[in-house]
Amino acid sequence: ARALKSNKARVLIIAHNIERIQAEAALDDAVAQLLPLCVKKQEWVYDEEERASRQLLVDREKEVLVVYALTRKSLSKSLKRSAKTSVVAILNYDGASALYSKLEALVADARREYARRAGPWVDGAFAGTSGAAAAGAGGLGAPQERFLVQYVLDGKQVAVDPLVLQPGLDRAPGDDDAAEGDP
Repeated sequence: ARALKSNKARVLIIAHNIERIQAEAALDDAVAQLLPLCVKKQEWVYDEEERASRQLLVDREKEVLVVYALTRKSLSKSLKRSAKTSVVAILNYDGASALYSKLEALVADARREYARRAGPWVDGAFAGTSGAAAAGAGGLGAPQERFLVQYVLDGKQVAVDPLVLQPGLDRAPGDDDAAEGDP
C-alpha cells in the first residue's frame, strides 16, 4: 500500500488464491483497497474556502499493471520468503523492459479472453436474465455468485465451472489431446 500511495509501484502481482475472511480489515479487504489505487493516485489538494488540505483520488497518467499470478505459496517461494505472500509490488523494472512489455501484452490478451468467456455470465445469461435486459437496466448486470455444474464424465460426476461449458469451446472437460488427430 505504501508503494502505491507514494506512486512508486509500477506492477502489482496478486496471488489468485487469497481467501475470503469475514472479519473486518482482513487480507481480502486490504487487497480490495489496493485495486483502486492502481487506477487512481492520492493527491493533496488545498481548499481556499475551507483553508484546509485533503487527499483526493485523481487519475494516474499510466495505470499500475495488475497481474493475478501464482499461489501465495509459490509467490513466497519465488521471493525466497518463508511466510506466505499475497501481494508484491514491483517498483522498478529497469533492465527488464522487454519482459515488462511482454507481460503487458500477456495481461491484455488474458483480459480480452476473460471478457470473451465471462461476458455472457456477467451479463446475466447464466442467471436467467438476458444480456439485453441487463444492458437496458443501465449497463452490465450485477455479477451473480459463481457456482459449479455437475458434469458426468466416464460415469463419474465432476464439478465444472459454467464458464468452461460455453459454446465455442472445442472440447468438454476431461477430453484429452489424443482426439486432436481426428479430422
